[in-house]
Amino acid sequence: MKPLVQIEHVGMQFDTKKGPFVALSDVNLQIREGEVVSLIGHSGARQVRCSTSLLA
Repeated sequence: MKPLVQIEHVGMQFDTKKGPFVALSDVNLQIREGEVVSLIGHSGARQVRCSTSLLA
């Protein structure tokens, strides 16, 4: 079955006062029809920014 969403080799970095913070590095993901995906983390950990960047 073909994935509905497929990403390959995705990275994400944020600038902080202490320098760059690597949030994602070389991430690969496939989401197929009927699968449920959840992105969890501490409050303020930028889950929304990561998810919108991955699915944009």
